[in-house]
Amino acid sequence: GKKEPSSLSPSCAPLMMTPTVAPTISMSQFDPIKVEAFKQHIASRSNKAWYQDEWSPQHRAFVWLMQDETTQFSDTMTKEDSERLTTRYSLAVFYFALGGNKWVKKNYWLSNKEHCLWQFIDCRVTGEGNNGEDSPFKPVRGIEIEHNNMIGALPNELMFLSKLDHFYVWDNSIESVEAFAKGPDSLKWLDLSKNPLQSHKSLFRLTNLEKLNLYDTGFDGPLPVEIQNLRKLKELNLSDNQLSGTLSNQFQKMSKLESIDLDDNKFEGNLDDILNCGTCNNTLISFSSADNPLSGSLPERLFGFSALKKFSVSKSKLTGTIPSGIGKLAALEKLDLAYNDNFSNGNGNGNGNGN
Repeated sequence: GKKEPSSLSPSCAPLMMTPTVAPTISMSQFDPIKVEAFKQHIASRSNKAWYQDEWSPQHRAFVWLMQDETTQFSDTMTKEDSERLTTRYSLAVFYFALGGNKWVKKNYWLSNKEHCLWQFIDCRVTGEGNNGEDSPFKPVRGIEIEHNNMIGALPNELMFLSKLDHFYVWDNSIESVEAFAKGPDSLKWLDLSKNPLQSHKSLFRLTNLEKLNLYDTGFDGPLPVEIQNLRKLKELNLSDNQLSGTLSNQFQKMSKLESIDLDDNKFEGNLDDILNCGTCNNTLISFSSADNPLSGSLPERLFGFSALKKFSVSKSKLTGTIPSGIGKLAALEKLDLAYNDNFSNGNGNGNGNGN
């Protein structure tokens, strides 16, 4: 139950009230078979708060799971039953950790319906139309929750979703994504845009990412070199942040890049260094770095980008003129160099055609 307030004086409270071992919640009110199944299949991997803190998302999810009629509990659970148990617990922790009771939309969440029917949950394998109806257990492949008043920190239990390959949570109030430090390795597409993230460091451990959108996420300071770990990345959006410093070798090992958006930051340095991205000169289709104080001229390196369709470096500090080599960019459809005051042809609309 709820603890009574201590009668200790404030002066001795810090010394006498610090518990050495967190209290353990009694399990006697729950079905022992269900509790034992939970301990066997989940407990060792979940935050210990599930049995130590009755107000924690983990314990609230545990209590819900004990009452869930969809999960099949037994002494000898099949692999499918175990996966369903783990998945439903993970999603319940996610719900409680991010203030699910205040979400704008939450159809079927924490209901007895199969998790694939809960709003925002995608269990489809690419190319399949079925989302889990009338079928055996299907793992969660995607979570897509945009503009839904989610507040808080992603829980580590999200990593139990070992088949999760896309996670879109655009325009919420998620502050911590440290849970991603532990995976899941399956994640390929990640959109965290318009969330006030306190740290981005854990994201650079998701080495199988192909798309990463960090638009307007409070990212500031120099871009960490650890971003090089994302060698499979194809699309990168870092726009509308407070990133600063020079970009020298951050993209050097990211040879599969197709799209880079650096708009509206404080990046300095020159394009020759930024475009040093291994063999991405064969894959890059779109490059945008508008409204950054980049300096120098258009480098020779640029003219080797055979697939480039869009190149935008407006509102910068470029110097020089458009070189004749620009004609080598046979795929170029849009060239925007507007508002570079010391660049010839940099005023006006700045659009050009590389053909």
